[in-house]
Amino acid sequence: MLWLVLIAIGTYLVWSFLLHRRDRRVRAEVVIPENGHSLMSINPPTAAPDDLCLMVLCYASFVRWLMETEYAVVRDTYRELCKEAVDCWGREGMRLIDRLPTASKIETTLETQNIPKTVPGGEKYAISFWRDEVPHFKPKVWVTLMRSPLRGLSANLPWTVMLLLNAVHNLVPHQYGELALREAWRDWFKAAFALQNGYKGSSGLKSMYTVSYEVWLRARTGLAKTASPSGRAHHSVTESSVIKQPRQAKRDVHTREAEAIKQAIVLVSKYGEVVERLGSLGTQDASRALLYPLSELPASREAIKAAIRLLLTAPSFKDEIANLQWGYSWLAQFVPDADARFAAEVWLQLERQRESGEFEPGFSDKYGRYVELMEAASAERERLRHEIEDPHEWKGQRAEGAKDAKGSGGSPT
Repeated sequence: MLWLVLIAIGTYLVWSFLLHRRDRRVRAEVVIPENGHSLMSINPPTAAPDDLCLMVLCYASFVRWLMETEYAVVRDTYRELCKEAVDCWGREGMRLIDRLPTASKIETTLETQNIPKTVPGGEKYAISFWRDEVPHFKPKVWVTLMRSPLRGLSANLPWTVMLLLNAVHNLVPHQYGELALREAWRDWFKAAFALQNGYKGSSGLKSMYTVSYEVWLRARTGLAKTASPSGRAHHSVTESSVIKQPRQAKRDVHTREAEAIKQAIVLVSKYGEVVERLGSLGTQDASRALLYPLSELPASREAIKAAIRLLLTAPSFKDEIANLQWGYSWLAQFVPDADARFAAEVWLQLERQRESGEFEPGFSDKYGRYVELMEAASAERERLRHEIEDPHEWKGQRAEGAKDAKGSGGSPT
């Protein structure tokens, strides 16, 4: 009887040890509201680049696994987005999403068009990345996902992967984002979509996590090998250059930051020109001074906000803080084109009726909608003003926004 007790105690101690070593490294949160732009936060924002890259690869694997139970059109969309990242990663753009035509179009559509984006009340995705490194055991990595509500629009799952990939790409240093993560994503895509029927069941999910870990390990350490014409393996030049000397790595980071600031200056200048042009039109035609069409912007609102946040962190722009903050909050005046046209038409109709003293039947309903639009823009402008003036609202996400700018759980491999 005693030996049974000893076995039980021993088993308990072993599992306690193993569970104790399971460490949650990073937590990401994606909020997709019914209207407006999606929000992304990563905690801690100073997480190790390896953990951030492994998190996005594991989450991509997890969603790939979930896609087996979703509609075919959603699976095809996910594959298209993932492949587009492989094909277009090397294009120019401050944010990774800006380089991807389909993803950029989706972002603009979600931001500008009045279409159902989520279930009522919006959707929230909490993604946790776990890593288990027990001595003498193979390291294990996995993610858990908590959805609120439990069942949202399935089309939003692929979009959360793109948002997380974009955020991680902007957070990690240059040699990770443009070299290691790019190589790992390419290899992950080939493996994840190699099987026509995908990976099913718990064993399939474990296999997917194994793929995520192995492709990252190859890209990160520079040990990936490709077959040479002679049949002997050799190191890929790109993969071997992932690990650089600290001094060279610092130069890469500074170069990337300088290039990001340069692109931000160009974008914010174009935005300023648009505001100045529309403002001058407003002095000639007061109806144009109410709300502006989103299509007038040189980029998405999120891209412009990211550029402004980046310039606010640059010492050379400390004298322009007030102007930059004003431009940030003034983005609230840019609304879907249909709303901008409606507001202008109602304002002109109101002016005509004031002059004639006669009001058309049904005008009160239009005016009520007009007031709602104006109040919403005012509230959004105030929200943006507080957001940009409060460092706690955005500085913690500087790398994501600036350089960007189911309670279901997976099992470890």
